[in-house]
Amino acid sequence: MNSAHKLVAMAFLAVFAMTGIYMKFFLPSVYDEDLVVHTLYRSSHIYLLFAALINGLLAIHLQPAPAGQERLQQSGSIILALTPTIFTASFFLESPLGTLDRPLISVGVLLGTLGAGLHLAANWRAWFTGGAS
Repeated sequence: MNSAHKLVAMAFLAVFAMTGIYMKFFLPSVYDEDLVVHTLYRSSHIYLLFAALINGLLAIHLQPAPAGQERLQQSGSIILALTPTIFTASFFLESPLGTLDRPLISVGVLLGTLGAGLHLAANWRAWFTGGAS
């Protein structure tokens, strides 16, 4: 799974850079006209960075789950690998609407939390004892 997380991290760090360029060069009038829309784009942009960095951390630090906990860890990894896609969709679909009702962001945050929680559950002994289980 480490290589999958590495690929996701690199791909979405590139998407993060591209959305930054998009905001800088294609949305300057939006920033002048509507502070809410500006804030929605910026927050979606930061959520995307956060999800990409989480995948990067997993690419570097992910250890095999203890016997019997592999499915929890794999499920967490799959969920965390999909999360940046949701934030990217929110950037393009929800941000221009100018409304604080953003279900994609909510789903992305919940899935990110669930994915991290599954990783913690799969490795709970190591988490509490500070070592491998």
